[in-house]
Amino acid sequence: MLGLHAEKAIAGYRSQARKLPGSAKWECEIYYGNDQQIGDTEEIPVDKYELETELAQNSLESHPYWVSVFGSSYNLSYWLESINVAIREKAQPVIPQAWVAYTAFIQELYDLIVAGVQGYEVNRVILSWSRIVSNAYEPRMAADVIPTLYKTARLVADFGIPSPFSNRLPADPPPAATPIRTTWGWSTRRQRLSVNDTVNKLVESREWVFGAHVTSLYTLVA
Repeated sequence: MLGLHAEKAIAGYRSQARKLPGSAKWECEIYYGNDQQIGDTEEIPVDKYELETELAQNSLESHPYWVSVFGSSYNLSYWLESINVAIREKAQPVIPQAWVAYTAFIQELYDLIVAGVQGYEVNRVILSWSRIVSNAYEPRMAADVIPTLYKTARLVADFGIPSPFSNRLPADPPPAATPIRTTWGWSTRRQRLSVNDTVNKLVESREWVFGAHVTSLYTLVA
């Protein structure tokens, strides 16, 4: 009987084996239907969390350092375009008198582009969550019509991320490292639901990406 209980538990069924009081007999309860409770015990979903990083490439036009050097993303875009035009014409960019003080920066940017630099790498943090539950437990999946951007505290609260794990989530970088018109937060990259009717189990998974997202393109949840 214990072997049967172990076999069904490994297969993903809700199973319970016990010795009958005052008897040498054992019984094993195996739940095949949508009801995955054992007696009065409420079902407890199995959650798993993972953190990993990946490299992504952003345009030079959004680089916080160069935006701060030239005072605005508009000025940076102007000089990137002027430098690219000069390179195509095999010439040096024309620097107006008002920009003479920036000559060294313009030359550095020119050298970078000549060397083939068109963007820069950023290290993005990926939070993955998966949950194993019975068919009866999980509600209908809903897709965001407008992408949602979660601030870290709200993500932790809304999805019940436990403190030993939530304490390791990254903090927002300082304003100097924040591109213009962006907000640091978590956007949903992937949402998936798989069903195994044999054992009446569902596996729901989500992935969120932490980064500086363009604020106007998301519904901010803070």
